[in-house]
Amino acid sequence: MKNRIARIRVVGIGFVLAALFANTAHAGPRAYVTNALDGTVSAVDLRSGVVLATIPVGCDPRDIVAHPDGSRVYVANTCYDDQDAGPSTISVIDTRTNSVVDEIPVAWGPVALAIDRSGHRLFAACLTELPFSDEDSSGTLYIIDLATGNRDYLPLYVVPRDLVITPDGRRAFVAMVSGYRDDEGNVVHTSRGVIDIPLDGVGENRTFSGLSGPLAIDSRAGRLYAVDQEQDELAVIDTVSGATLARVPVGVAAQEVFVDRALRRVFVSSAGESPNAPPDAVTVVATTTNRIVDVFDGGWTPVGITRLPRSRTLLVTNFYEGSLLELDVQTGAVQRTIAVGRGAAAVAVVAPCAAAALRPGPRQLVRAARAARQRRIKALVEESCASAGSLSPSSSGMIRCARTLPSSTPH
Repeated sequence: MKNRIARIRVVGIGFVLAALFANTAHAGPRAYVTNALDGTVSAVDLRSGVVLATIPVGCDPRDIVAHPDGSRVYVANTCYDDQDAGPSTISVIDTRTNSVVDEIPVAWGPVALAIDRSGHRLFAACLTELPFSDEDSSGTLYIIDLATGNRDYLPLYVVPRDLVITPDGRRAFVAMVSGYRDDEGNVVHTSRGVIDIPLDGVGENRTFSGLSGPLAIDSRAGRLYAVDQEQDELAVIDTVSGATLARVPVGVAAQEVFVDRALRRVFVSSAGESPNAPPDAVTVVATTTNRIVDVFDGGWTPVGITRLPRSRTLLVTNFYEGSLLELDVQTGAVQRTIAVGRGAAAVAVVAPCAAAALRPGPRQLVRAARAARQRRIKALVEESCASAGSLSPSSSGMIRCARTLPSSTPH
């Protein structure tokens, strides 16, 4: 009996550990890159540089955000140039299986996504028709409860360009433009700005005029970073007072702004005057001084930009090369180039720290193994007692035979 129980203990623990780790074989850091020209998302293992999966989504996928627990990524299928696309969707990708598990219907053309710190609400800035098709062209801000699927929305009355929210989800900042098409079909802008929207209903909307480009926010420092694409400048705005603290020259045709609190840096990717001809720039700005401290070679039309947590690796997508660059965040040196899909645009990272909720910790493993062992021992004792007589539970909850087993039975 002891030998059998000992074997059960080892097998039980091994079985539980194997089962628990089966779903975490790819728990290393991964990047998810939207390929706008292919209608796909590339899932990249950042340890090996291998593309684990190419996931079909909707047309013209642009923005992408990861759930805080790393279990899902959300993809905005913009369909910007498809006038017949009709209502669009946000694709939901399960990061364990690297497959689309849901489609969230939204208005025509989601252009930017954000998710709150709790992971309860997803925000989507959407178009409502082909931009500037008439003077009433406008947009909508969707607020989606990820637990229930319920959706609220706010009319924006402008064409949204980008979206950021405060981590608590109480305020949204929407970069926008408004305008119309003239008789020759050319777009005429009548206004540009960033709208500060209090989502909790406290206070009124504010507009920071002249800023229509990419956005980023540092809520702890109370700073909003917004690009003025007319002047090719990065504006630094105090989110409390609304004052503009600085304007910093950046590259032509800025594509994305990324704030790195740990490094006290802001990174701005720019496509340059000729998007089809590299090199293009990643401008590095110190948040302590609001001054440029470096300019990296961003490759061929850099768009999406982020940093792999707890590393020196800056990730930059190259739209026309269809690649993901890994740059040294201190020097800008290229560490590796990973081929993804055509029109590599936004990038989101699911790192081990973000995916901690997906896999058990050491204590959970031990408790699970212990419980499995007890279940197997209990089953074995019940089986042995079945031939010896009826069973009776003890006060401790252990099951014992009601009568003494024969002396020939091993103990």
